[in-house]
Amino acid sequence: MNKKKLTFSLLLASLLIAAFTGCPIPSESGQPEIILTHVPFYGSFIDEYLAGIVRGVNPLEYRVAVYLRIGPGAGWYNKPTWANPLTPIGPFSNWVCDVVTGGNDDWARAYATFLLPNGVKPPYCDNCYNLPEIPQAVALAQVSRGDGYVNWPPEISPSIPEIIGGIENQITIDLSEYKEDDLASGPEVYWQVNYEYYDELISLVEINGDLLTIFFTGLSQGSTTITIFLVDSDLLFDSQEVKISHPQS
Repeated sequence: MNKKKLTFSLLLASLLIAAFTGCPIPSESGQPEIILTHVPFYGSFIDEYLAGIVRGVNPLEYRVAVYLRIGPGAGWYNKPTWANPLTPIGPFSNWVCDVVTGGNDDWARAYATFLLPNGVKPPYCDNCYNLPEIPQAVALAQVSRGDGYVNWPPEISPSIPEIIGGIENQITIDLSEYKEDDLASGPEVYWQVNYEYYDELISLVEINGDLLTIFFTGLSQGSTTITIFLVDSDLLFDSQEVKISHPQS
């Protein structure tokens, strides 16, 4: 066998192996990722496919669950259909989902995609008010769009570090340096927080603009966690669990 035929045979063999075993794309963050590479043009019956790639996982061991929301007054729906709510991923980590399958799908304002291990069934959504939570999902990607713009979700970056209280029973943190947003899209961003109301360490958490204030009970020492959300007016968001410590009472 000459060198050209040998090279072609090796290339063909490698492609066949990839097709049957999957060809993972490394993730820069070291974590599984789902990335949108094409968002359909708003209002188009012709451009009807949402597309993307996944990184950091074997593509043959995962599926993509796609949801869309028609507008601010409407809820979320499974795509492409309720009967087939999962989109397969190709051996080279790419996927394509038909998101215009009926109704007013071409006027959808937002899309959300979850990366799910094989065997996980996404929640059924027929005008769901809130985007469903899927604990088994290893990655989430969202985008909203309108007439002439595409809005990517805000990002908490850099990560918010551990918040450590002192001898006072409250501490205020400026969160302005931890937010990034696609400013060209227009939507405003704001902070929200979720915490355990009956926590022994924290009595109250308040957010005023970019200022986060934590009030400690003063009854105990130790640590706990709160979840901080960065949300835009299209209801796209990023979230981070932040450790709170109060070594002194």
